Amino acid sequence: MAGAGDIRHILKTVARRHVDEPPLHFYVHESSPETIARHIFFLDLVTNPALTIRERCELFLSLYANSLVRKKDARYLGEQVGRLQALVSGDAEDDPSLSGLSKLIDLSTLKFRDRDDVHEAIGFWGESVEFDARSLRDQRLRGYYKTRYDHRKNLLDWDYHNGIKPMAPAVHWQISNEQYVHSSHEIADFNLACILAEIATRQVKKLPPKSKDEDSYPYKSPLERVRCTVEEVDDDAGVTEGVKERLLPPGFQNVRIHFLSGNLSSNILQRQRYKRYFDRIYVGCLEVNGLMGEESGQAFAEAMVTGCGSRLSVEAFKHQVCLSGKQKLAVRKKVQEACERIGLEPVADHMKAPSVTEVLRKLRLGLPGDFRQCCGILSSTDELLLEP
Repeated sequence: MAGAGDIRHILKTVARRHVDEPPLHFYVHESSPETIARHIFFLDLVTNPALTIRERCELFLSLYANSLVRKKDARYLGEQVGRLQALVSGDAEDDPSLSGLSKLIDLSTLKFRDRDDVHEAIGFWGESVEFDARSLRDQRLRGYYKTRYDHRKNLLDWDYHNGIKPMAPAVHWQISNEQYVHSSHEIADFNLACILAEIATRQVKKLPPKSKDEDSYPYKSPLERVRCTVEEVDDDAGVTEGVKERLLPPGFQNVRIHFLSGNLSSNILQRQRYKRYFDRIYVGCLEVNGLMGEESGQAFAEAMVTGCGSRLSVEAFKHQVCLSGKQKLAVRKKVQEACERIGLEPVADHMKAPSVTEVLRKLRLGLPGDFRQCCGILSSTDELLLEP
């Protein structure tokens, strides 16, 4: 996996994997140490048995999708800084809570310099580190829109309806950077809201009295009277002092994730150990340029296992709002031409990049939208699958 940006492919593959299947190894390459640090955190989050599935989902959506998070989520993130830094620095043996994660993640494929960068990126998550996301996002919008900054809401709305909605109707447009907001709030925030409401309305805020359910029986049953005398006895024979050892979920058994960093085509794939080594290669938008060059593209082809259903998946520029449909179609054609030079062909006809003649033919057939939107629809494949 090169330039994926997140762990969605790992989670989907593990979810569809049977426990009795052979061991599975992921090699994840990212150019940014911050991205590798984020991968490590989310892998620790999804494999944390101390949290319920609902709590893990809420934390994942909040910390992954929102720029502004709750105090509770920021506090949880800050508490994991010391643990994850110990994992990166090689001191995981001293912390039993890292026993499962250390078996899942392999950092030996990273250079010590890259591990130091990941260690520093994790330390940035502490609550004591100040980071003004609002002003930084505002500066980014000012640099992007320039003289059109005052009309940013209309421009964002136009990009959503013409760039994202035709391709992904499930994606909702948000301008506040708080898409996944949980209903629970901090007690201090609730008390402050009550005080402000009392000042404004001059009415004391009172909670309703707690009442029993209508279908509840008013008398105790014989079973409830016996249950009061029953005591649960815990066996302390196998309990050790300190933190309890954290085990991996059954789906992550026999799974190993190796992290890579550096120049992929000219450095990593040129190593002899990676020749004819990978059964499946995924190339994200951030690493597509590596396929364009003749030598770098050949490195990808030599890293694939010949036969045995090996495939190369290339992420399409489907959700890139900054590109028009015609530009997306041009990039898709360049990727296909680069893959054909190294002996790779699309696995199906619908994976091939359509020509401009086909676009005009569909327009004559009455396909709704202009030429730019039509090109976007024709190039709306999530991934391009190619095989030798």
